Amino acid sequence: MATSYPDRTNARGIWTLDDITKNLLTEGTFPTAGQIGVFCGGYAPSLTDTIDYINTSSTGDATDFGDLVTAAGNTATTGNFTRCINTGQQTGSYVTNIDYFQFVTTGDAADFGDLSVARTYMGATSTTTKAVFGPGRISGDGPTNVLDFITIATLGNAVDFGDTTAARRNVASCCSPTRGIVAGGEESPGTVNTIEFWQFTTAGNSVDFGNLTGVRQDFNGCSNSKRGVFMGGSPATAGIEIIQIASLGDAVDFGDLTETVAGGSATAPSNPTRGIRGGGFLDPARSNVMDYINMESAGNAADFGDLSVARSGLSGSSNGHGGLDVFDPATRI
Repeated sequence: MATSYPDRTNARGIWTLDDITKNLLTEGTFPTAGQIGVFCGGYAPSLTDTIDYINTSSTGDATDFGDLVTAAGNTATTGNFTRCINTGQQTGSYVTNIDYFQFVTTGDAADFGDLSVARTYMGATSTTTKAVFGPGRISGDGPTNVLDFITIATLGNAVDFGDTTAARRNVASCCSPTRGIVAGGEESPGTVNTIEFWQFTTAGNSVDFGNLTGVRQDFNGCSNSKRGVFMGGSPATAGIEIIQIASLGDAVDFGDLTETVAGGSATAPSNPTRGIRGGGFLDPARSNVMDYINMESAGNAADFGDLSVARSGLSGSSNGHGGLDVFDPATRI
């Protein structure tokens, strides 16, 4: 079949359902997922509604995609192959808004529904069908342990999923097709190195995974189906560290970003190898830098291009991240 049908580098041709099923089960040459990465909202230094997008398989500057429903910062973004979800917005107050837009069609976001609890500075993870959000910062700036979820294909409000092991804000997140991960953040009274996870298939509380190499908040994460990567953060660092999502254990050093930055955002790979980060806070300035790593090989990040506007408190995702298993060859090894 590999010589008669499309492979990952050649998506032309006609596939029947039987062909696809056979290929997924036996050969693993079915074409990869999309290559659209987005960065949403942030402070520039005022709140912005900007959505930028990039082709994650190439390098170059970001291009205008459209606008969020409302200018917002400190948001959280995830999605599936077709639909991008943005929530956890700070618009001057903490709100419950959930926005969505289609990855393949440039344009403005529309209303999806509401979170169960208004909060910001939180994680966002998803599979092809479900998105789980949390924990985060609630009104009054205190942390919360709330996890809630939506079904991505159906507009509506989020419902309870479970709780994290402690109330926490300013976390980073990543995921595989089976596990959602949150790491670090700030509890009361201080910043932590905690990593914990939940299973997407069963609503419930998160459990301990391991620890980061040090305490960290205001940072970002991305993943393929096997590896989770955490980048930058506060206390000020350019550090990158990595975990193996299917196992339990502590993160290990991976390399360094091109700049020391907090409050930036990461998209996820468009293929099993590349992770991309953009923006952030460079005291006292803001960054427009995007850089990328090869997730298969430890090492330092390289320059990707520039955001349309330098900003912090933004969030990002792609239609090829680690929670999307259908096109990911790593889930068929």
